[in-house]
Amino acid sequence: MFFRSLTSLLPATTEVVTEMSAILPDRADGRRGELDFYINSGYHYGIELMRDGGNFAEHQKRFEEPQPGDRNRGKYFTPLIKEYLIVDFRNAGFKSKQPDIFGLIVSFNEDFNFM
Repeated sequence: MFFRSLTSLLPATTEVVTEMSAILPDRADGRRGELDFYINSGYHYGIELMRDGGNFAEHQKRFEEPQPGDRNRGKYFTPLIKEYLIVDFRNAGFKSKQPDIFGLIVSFNEDFNFM
């Protein structure tokens, strides 16, 4: 559903890659990050999805430059990603403490039929 909504807002020539890992760097532990969405075609955006609040700071670190000893920092870091957005899908009644320029909160009502 997110993919369909996303692509409906972009020009038809825009490439959207789901579960992207091919251009992400191999990590020291041999694992590779898998970004939820990468929007290419001149945009170079990375999009990570969360639900019910996960650890926003942890997700944000994945886009930052890697640091020795921190397994998650830099998981999605690549010069190809110029901007990123972390989308957090929440249930009804959630109140955000502080907005973040890299985050978006989508809140649903009780039966998930309206945002």
